[in-house]
Amino acid sequence: MDELIEEWDVNTKIDIYKYFFDEEILDNEKKEEWALNFMSKAEERIKEMSLNDFSSFIKEKIGEDVDFERIKNILKRVRKMLKSNV
Repeated sequence: MDELIEEWDVNTKIDIYKYFFDEEILDNEKKEEWALNFMSKAEERIKEMSLNDFSSFIKEKIGEDVDFERIKNILKRVRKMLKSNV
């Protein structure tokens, strides 16, 4: 868990989307596996969180009107999309 938190912290300082959609990364098996592993870990971690936990984790105030299930489903859909292309 500490490795995931550290990895997320490092990745908040860079454009994380580059790791999932950059043309140089696509068709690179090692990097695709990394992206899938990252998304799987993120999905498992966020399942354990409440909205308040997530708000604290990202250090942003989130109102109760945020659809937290939608955020979780976005992670799941991105992971499935990546997996279907591997």
